[in-house]
Amino acid sequence: LQGDTVLNSGAGAGNVTLSSTVDAATADTQGLTVTSGAGSISITGPIGGVRRLKHLRLSSDAAYASPALDVANDLTLTFGGAVTQTAALSGTTLHVKTLNDVGAAITLANGSNDFDTVVLESRNAADSADSSGGISYRDADGFDFGALGNGGAGVRTSGDVVIQGSGAVSQSGEVIAGGLELIGSGPYSLNDANNNAVSLASTLSGAGAGLSY
Repeated sequence: LQGDTVLNSGAGAGNVTLSSTVDAATADTQGLTVTSGAGSISITGPIGGVRRLKHLRLSSDAAYASPALDVANDLTLTFGGAVTQTAALSGTTLHVKTLNDVGAAITLANGSNDFDTVVLESRNAADSADSSGGISYRDADGFDFGALGNGGAGVRTSGDVVIQGSGAVSQSGEVIAGGLELIGSGPYSLNDANNNAVSLASTLSGAGAGLSY
């Protein structure tokens, strides 16, 4: 990529497959945005394997299974179906949103995921209300729930959320969930007055384990 690049197959349809190597011209300097409308997005070639991308932003009405991805800044995934992974994801900021009236799950439970800021949202198709998609996220160390979600939230769903952190987990945005389960070591410092979880459970172990909510 010689500069920030946008690929858009159109709103009606059009699958997008990235089957060849995609690198930045200068590491951590150029980014890629891909929108496929009603089509799917598939990545089968190496992305930033030689010269890492600045950002990668993917959007589709379909589901998405992510291969290994490593970006310098943000990895942004917006899909109408479930979001899963087949290998670890890493970068500075992760923002994942599913848009589905009956709820589309976000399942990113690879223990080698590594981000500093994480935002996870299950919303309805119009992005006007929370939906019931379950959310599961695991990180190799600590992270902060950012404030990039709707209404400044770090997590939004009417379904259940399972979080596993292996280091300090904090928040800049509130956590809104049907049920919230915290596992791993933490410690977790989730003291935003606007947090709203119908139920809270924790199973913490290891040196430094703790919870403040």
